[in-house]
Amino acid sequence: MNATVAAPEVFTEEQLIDQYLAQLVQLSPNGRLDLMARLAQTLKSAAPARKSILAFAGTWADMPGTDAEIMAGIRTARAFSRPEISLD
Repeated sequence: MNATVAAPEVFTEEQLIDQYLAQLVQLSPNGRLDLMARLAQTLKSAAPARKSILAFAGTWADMPGTDAEIMAGIRTARAFSRPEISLD
């Protein structure tokens, strides 16, 4: 059985506006005025600052900085479960 998953539909801004408008015409005049007041309020308030995805790239703050330090930490943390066998 081949089940296909449909990709989520992507709407343009114009299509989203048309969909919202179709919902708005069903509101009473007072409901529309209330909605307009709330929309105006969101325009007046400062938008929260967005962090760039690049701010999350990099290493942890407590990680050693260089590759040599990282490799040295890995080597010292190694724990072998098998005893070494002498080939003499």
